[in-house]
Amino acid sequence: MEVPEGLHTETAAFPEAVKQMPHDAVAERSLIGALLWNAERFYDIAEIVRVPAFYNPQHRRVFEAMSAIAARGESIDSVTVGNQLASENRLEMVGGREYLTELVEQSPATAYLESYARIIQDQYTRRCLQEAGTTIAQMSTNGEKDVIEVIDESEKELFSVTQDYANTRYREISETIPELVQEIVTVSEKKEQHRGVPSGYDKVDSALSGFHPSDLIILAARPSVGKTALALDMARRSSKRYGTKIGIFSLEMSTAQLIERLLSVESNLDAWRMRTGNIKRKEDFDALNIAADRLLSLPIYIDDRPGMSTVNIRSTARKMKREHGIDLLIVDYLQLITPHETRGSDSMVYHVTEISRSLKQIARELSIPVVALSQLSRDVEKRDGKPRLSDLRDSGSIEQDADVVMFLHRNKEQMYEGDEEAPIPTDLMIEKHRNGPTGRVSLQFNKKHATFFEPEREDLEQASMPTDQAL
Repeated sequence: MEVPEGLHTETAAFPEAVKQMPHDAVAERSLIGALLWNAERFYDIAEIVRVPAFYNPQHRRVFEAMSAIAARGESIDSVTVGNQLASENRLEMVGGREYLTELVEQSPATAYLESYARIIQDQYTRRCLQEAGTTIAQMSTNGEKDVIEVIDESEKELFSVTQDYANTRYREISETIPELVQEIVTVSEKKEQHRGVPSGYDKVDSALSGFHPSDLIILAARPSVGKTALALDMARRSSKRYGTKIGIFSLEMSTAQLIERLLSVESNLDAWRMRTGNIKRKEDFDALNIAADRLLSLPIYIDDRPGMSTVNIRSTARKMKREHGIDLLIVDYLQLITPHETRGSDSMVYHVTEISRSLKQIARELSIPVVALSQLSRDVEKRDGKPRLSDLRDSGSIEQDADVVMFLHRNKEQMYEGDEEAPIPTDLMIEKHRNGPTGRVSLQFNKKHATFFEPEREDLEQASMPTDQAL
C-alpha cells in the first residue's frame, strides 16, 4: 500500500487508520482543475489552502508546482505546470500531461473555488487533529517522559492545530483603522479611562493605559511592603468594576488566606479580628455576609498549589483561558515557581531566566497580560534608597522579558513602625514601560485591612518617556 506523503510512518502501520483519514478527493480534483484554466485566482486560494493540505500525493505535487511557478511570477496553466513537474522528475508520478488535461476538462465553474479550498483545509485540520491524537497516544504509552511533560506536549499539539485553524493570516488596514480610531476617540472622550485590561486603580490605569494583552508586568518589592495586597486589590477592583476575568496562581498563600483578605477589604472589617474570631456585633456579621455575596459573583479563579512548575502554570492557564476566557493572569510570586528542567548544577539565575521567559510566552500565547510578583534583592536595604532595575532578584532576564516593571517602595522607618490606624504612604514606581512614560503613582496602605487606596488630587509624577517606544 502506498503511504501518502506527509503521513507519519507510525500511522502507516495501521492500514485501517489510513483509509479513515479525512479527505475529499472530489474537492481536490475540482480545485486543481479549475486553477489550471483560471490561474488568476491562485493567489486568493493560496491564502486559504496550503500544499500539505492536499491528501492525494498527485494533487499535492501539482499544487506545489503551481506555487513554484507563482513564486517566479510566471503564468500558471497545464503546459507550464507540466514543464515544472518534468523539471522535477515528477510528471509521470502525477499521471503525466494526460492527467493534467483530464483535470482541466472535468473542472467545474470557478465560482466555487473558495468553497473547495475551505473544504480541503478543513479536512486537513481534521487529519492534523487525528495525527495529534496518535502522537499523544504514543507519548502516553511509551513511558519515556513524565506525565506532566506528556500533558504539556499534548496540549501544545492540540493548541497549535486549533490556533492555526482559527487565526486569520492578515488583516487589511481598512478593517483595523476604524476600530482603532473609535477606540482612541472613546478613550479621549473619557467614556473609558484606558485601553487595556483595567488594574482597578484610576491613576495606575492612566499611567499605563491599563494592562495590555501579551505584556509581562513585573510588580516587585521587598518582603512585607504589600505586593500580594496590591495584586489582590487589583483583582478585586478590576473584577468588581469591570467584570474582568482573572486567574491567580498563589504559590505562597492558600486560597482561604487570600479570600480572608478579600473579605476583610470588602467588608471593612479588621483582618486580625476576623482571623481570631473576634467578630461579635450583628452589624459586623451583616457586613461580612454582604461582602461574601459580592465576592461570590466575581469571576476570579485561584490555584494555590505550592511549588508549581512552569509547565503546571502554562497548562492550567490554558485551561482557565479555554474554560473561562480569563483576561488577566496574576502570579504570586516568581521566585517560588519551580523550573521544569532542574539540575543541581543550575544557578538560581538560570532558573529565574527560564521562569521569566515562560511567563512571557504564556502572555504571548494566550494574548493576555501576566502580572508576576517578584522579590527584590537585599541591596535596596543595604543602600537605604529607592529600588532600581538592577535590584530585581537573581536575574537580569526579568528586566529584559518584562514590558512593564513596577516597584512598591516606602521609607524604611515606615516599614514596620507607626500608628496602626494611620495610612502608610507608599510609592508605586513605574521604572520600565516599553510603550509609555515611566513615573511614580502615590498610594496609601491601610495596614488594618491590608489594602491600598489612591489619595485624592494626585496624578502620575512622570519621570521620562522611553526612547524605544517604537521598538
